[in-house]
Formats: sequence, C-alpha cells, structure tokens
Amino acid sequence: LFAMYFVLPYAGIDLPPFLGGVLVIAIYFGAFMIEVFRAAITSVPTGQWDAARSLGMRRPLMLWVVIFPQALRLALPPFLNTCMVLIKSTSLVSIIGIWELTLAGREVAERTSAAFQAFAGVGLIYFVICYSLSRWGHSLEGRMHYGR
Repeated sequence: LFAMYFVLPYAGIDLPPFLGGVLVIAIYFGAFMIEVFRAAITSVPTGQWDAARSLGMRRPLMLWVVIFPQALRLALPPFLNTCMVLIKSTSLVSIIGIWELTLAGREVAERTSAAFQAFAGVGLIYFVICYSLSRWGHSLEGRMHYGR
C-alpha cells in the first residue's frame, strides 16, 4: 500500500489514493481467497472425482454438480475468517490518507481529546461487524452440517 502510493508515481503510474487502496487490498486478499478455494477443491476426496467421471460427466458438469458443493462446505470457515481479516485490514488504507473508520476515530480523538472513547467506539463498530459475520458463518455451517 505504501509502495503503491509513494513509489509508483516515480515510475510514471499515478493512481488516485482510493483506486490504489482498493486495488492493493483486492490483489492481496484475492490471493488468500483463491488459495482457500484451491485448497478446498483439492481436498475433495479423489473417489468423488472418480465417481463423477464414471458417471460420464464432463469436467465442467463434474465441478459444478459434484466437486464445488463439497468444496464450499470445506472453504466456508476459512473464507469467512479471511473476510473478517479483510474488514479489519481496511484500517490500513488510512496511511495513504483515505478516510475510513480508523482515520475518523483519530480525527475525533484529536478534536475532542477523548482518545479512549473515540477508539472504544471504533473498536465496538469493528467488533459488531466481525461478530455478526462470525455468527452468520456459524449458522451457515450449521445448515451445511459442517463438522457435525
């Protein structure tokens, strides 16, 4: 993020801060998300692949009907965990001057000299968002009968 904002302009690439921040975070967390789903797909037992092949399914149909539903059950917990890390990592974009929750908390703390209250509020908002996502993920896992 820092390199995108301060180094790329020397190479002649001048991105607006918001676009650059979104791009860097998307590329960084996209790699994690791809790895989560790749690992889930490769962890489906080979017997499932063989069974689908023995039914005469072509690869796209085999993936859509047999492999992806099983992989989704395996990928859901790490995917939601990565989403929570992504939500918390958005606070990093404040280093390049993008206004977001942490920067707003910092501005409130500077104006009111109430740093504890400002950052307690910011922490509470992050907690509510992440806890809600965690509970939603738990209910999805229950519906999929994951690990039960």
